[in-house]
Amino acid sequence: MSAHGPPEVTPAGRPPTPAPTQIPQYAYGWLVYVVGALAAILLAFAIYKLNYSFGQAPHRIVKILLGVGIVLLVILRPRIAIFAWFLSLPISGWMPSTGITGLNGANVLFLALVISWAVPALMRKERLFGRTPLRWPIAAHIGVLGMTGLVTVMFLPGGSSQSAYGVFFYLWQRIPAVAVYFVVANMGLDEKQIKNLLATLAVGAGALGLIALQQFSGVGEAGRVRGGMNSNELGAYFSICGTMLLAQIVSSRVFGFFRTVVIWIGAALASMGVLLSKSRGAYVSFAASLGTMTYLTSKKAFIVFLIVLATSPVWAPGFVKDRVAETRSDSVEAVLVGDPTDRLDPAAGVRLEIWKIVIKEFVRSPIFGHGHASVPTMTAGKLSRPFSAHSLYMETLSDSGLIGLGVLLWLLAACVRRGRELLRLADDAFFRGLAIGFLSVTVAVIVANIFGQRFASRAITGTFFVLAGLVDRGIGLKREAAAVRSIKEVPAS
Repeated sequence: MSAHGPPEVTPAGRPPTPAPTQIPQYAYGWLVYVVGALAAILLAFAIYKLNYSFGQAPHRIVKILLGVGIVLLVILRPRIAIFAWFLSLPISGWMPSTGITGLNGANVLFLALVISWAVPALMRKERLFGRTPLRWPIAAHIGVLGMTGLVTVMFLPGGSSQSAYGVFFYLWQRIPAVAVYFVVANMGLDEKQIKNLLATLAVGAGALGLIALQQFSGVGEAGRVRGGMNSNELGAYFSICGTMLLAQIVSSRVFGFFRTVVIWIGAALASMGVLLSKSRGAYVSFAASLGTMTYLTSKKAFIVFLIVLATSPVWAPGFVKDRVAETRSDSVEAVLVGDPTDRLDPAAGVRLEIWKIVIKEFVRSPIFGHGHASVPTMTAGKLSRPFSAHSLYMETLSDSGLIGLGVLLWLLAACVRRGRELLRLADDAFFRGLAIGFLSVTVAVIVANIFGQRFASRAITGTFFVLAGLVDRGIGLKREAAAVRSIKEVPAS
């Protein structure tokens, strides 16, 4: 009982409903129009300053405004961040710079992704880094990258390829694409969100496939398409996306009509993009990954794949057969692309000469290597000009020695184990397709890096480690479901 006596009740015995507070509709409504007008004025002033004071072209202003809009959307809806960043990977080379050196649109989106994941988790007092199985090999790999840069700055001063400035951007390009695994694996994604991310992969690969097709129609069979990267990286990216998407088509039928159509189109365009890239390394990696996928799916499918591969000289397009038959690259091609280290496709004999030099110099520092970008320095005085290693494994051996190569192989082996673990736990078509796709993609990455430094590409490495995070999240979901079933099956005492 209150100090004012018993509460008033209605005849039905319930307290009366309080009368709503009468607040005029116009009391604060005018603020909406004022804030909107101020925002419009600020936007117009920003466009004016960018165009007239800073000399920014109109199309660049549109890109900047779109980027700002995406970042604001990410802040308002944090879970969108991973989709926006994933979708930006294939076109990250075309995203506008902020005007701050090294901080382009892709970097800004990555920072927004990390903030959108970390800040809410910290506010909920949750643990940021769970006990994800790949945490130690990935942390060791990032540590080796940092050690390689540190060796360069401390012990190999001088030279443009070994400056502290160059090392910083080397690390800034490579570490976020690997570290994204921690974000994806710890975001608590559910099955629906994993499916949406795979559909996002299909959208990005499909869009880049259309761009490659448009470029191919312009340069013809004599030229090479590049997308937003060089031709060999483009081919490796398409082989990864095509393999993962084809695995979803072969092994699962649980996406719904719209997502299924998107995945079919993305898989077709990505597979076509592998051919259009005219990258022999991509051809080999794609064939190896498709062989793995069909073998894990069905032995009959694997036999069909072998027959199709054996008859490829009959059905393959003429430009593909001509590219495979080439024994040396066109030096004009490298000049047109503007790649001073001839990353496109050096002759096989030149690649062997590079590797001989790397192995010879490796003996001088077998444990720790010679630091970042050591191969161009090694080859500058021994060959006609500086060359890159044209192999991730040779580059790692030269830059960080046996320690770096051991950590890299540990990481790749751990990824294979995680794919096999999900395949063992998968009791439905979707997660089986995810496991088969990831195992096949890992084979594609291993093979593609024999012929180039594909881990240096943000699009390739970022895509691979997003998929690795999805696999680990899938394993977590399967174990959680198994734990719930075991609890339900325990008889009541």
